[in-house]
Amino acid sequence: MPIDDILKKSSLEVFHGLEAGQLRMLKTISKNSSVTIKLLAHDNLHRCASFDRWGVKKRLEGTNHFVGLMPNDYVFTVPKNKKQKQYRLTLKGFLASLGYVSFEKHNLVKQYKAILLKFLSESESKIILDCIKYEITILLFYNMILGVNWLKFKFTQKHIAKNRTTESGLSHMLKEIDEYVVHDYHKRDLQIISSKFPKIFMKYLIIRGYFSDKRVFNMYKKWKLQRKPFTVEMKKFLVFNIYGDLWYNFIQHEKITISMPDLSWTYLEYVEFDKKPDILKMTKSEYETLFSKK
Repeated sequence: MPIDDILKKSSLEVFHGLEAGQLRMLKTISKNSSVTIKLLAHDNLHRCASFDRWGVKKRLEGTNHFVGLMPNDYVFTVPKNKKQKQYRLTLKGFLASLGYVSFEKHNLVKQYKAILLKFLSESESKIILDCIKYEITILLFYNMILGVNWLKFKFTQKHIAKNRTTESGLSHMLKEIDEYVVHDYHKRDLQIISSKFPKIFMKYLIIRGYFSDKRVFNMYKKWKLQRKPFTVEMKKFLVFNIYGDLWYNFIQHEKITISMPDLSWTYLEYVEFDKKPDILKMTKSEYETLFSKK
């Protein structure tokens, strides 16, 4: 698909400067949940005789010859046991690896899809993933056109949260790209993105539905005080808003399934409902009753 080629090309350009062995390491991690140094060395040894555990460690931690994957926020560690560590991709590492592993085949995307399928149908999950894919493509394509290199960039999550968030934010990026594009092949890529993304996003909005912040709060309150279950429509709305809109906060984590009550409270925090009258007029005891973890 053309969009896959645009995403791959944009990722390669934006993260240009990583050493070949590091790129192979990102690819190896992309195909697994977590990997050890031993596996990273094993998967690369046939490409380079000196690619042993120390070779991996140098590329992870950085030297005068390598920009370290860990200090530059491509990879983070998780404990395997008391003695061993495993390595996982950060959000930045995920974006960088899309130059070598297709979006749908990426292990983080497969994990994320499995989470979505706990709440949504296959077609509904696909709409969320398609929106995420196009958003990433627009973000990386935009930076590629501007000539921005993210090799040492360390604030990926905050950058995405600040600069995209809504359809208007993404539309603004597309409009700016249109002003900066010079080459015909970039114009063709822009036309492909601009013609497809609005249709996908409109599907996203229609299926997500709409509930006022107050209605979400009231349903949460009914669950907390009376244990009334969340409606199917409300569940869908919350999943789309949290796992769809805020995907960049969750996609790098291995265990990211959130209970529906927690999902609703995450949403209320996201829209800053705690600053609105329904919360502010509550007494301390009412607040503690509603928002205690018990």
